[in-house]
This record gives sequence, C-alpha cells and structure tokens, in this order.
Amino acid sequence: MAQPRMRRTCRITKCAIALQSRARSVANKACFRETTGTTFIKWLNAERVARAQQLLETTDMPIDCIASEVGFGTSLSLRQQFAAQLGTTPSDYRRTFCKELRTKGAESIKGSLGF
Repeated sequence: MAQPRMRRTCRITKCAIALQSRARSVANKACFRETTGTTFIKWLNAERVARAQQLLETTDMPIDCIASEVGFGTSLSLRQQFAAQLGTTPSDYRRTFCKELRTKGAESIKGSLGF
C-alpha cells in the first residue's frame, strides 16, 4: 500500500523540482497539477499554512518568526494566507487551539494525580 503513495510523493517531488528550475515548461506545470490537483503555488502555500498551524499549536514562537520559519517573507503574508485558507488570523488560531491543548493537558495531569 505504501508504494502508490511513495510513487505519488516522488512524482510530486520531481514536478516541484522541475517547476523551481528555470525550465518551467507547460508540461511541468501540467504534471504538477495532474498529480496534486492544484497549482504549485497553491500547494506550497497550503503546506506552509499547515506547518504554521503546527507551530502555533505547539510552540510559543512569535508569529513573525513562524512566518519566516515556514517560508513566508512577512507576517502579513502569513496573515493573508491564513485568512484566505482558514478564515481566521494566526493569533486567533493560536488562542483557540493552544487553549484546547492546555485544557486537555491540564485534564490529563489532574486525571493522573487522581483529582
């Protein structure tokens, strides 16, 4: 079962490399779109937002640092992509999901202590 996924991943990687090179042909763009169902830039931004979500949920890194870490040039770019893809801001996302994680963590600790 892992082989079809691996083949797809390898194909995505090859298409992405081809798109990043100077020889951005119509065939390369078609290859990527056929494999992923989207354009390279939309796919890349979605991957960056997904990584930013992970960092917002699990770290206390400043949003400017997260924007840089995931490949957005500025926190403005990160905020624009968050709004477009998730309909929220990075700050609101962090408040919502870090709160849930802290609550679950506190409940887990209380349970293990017998409270």
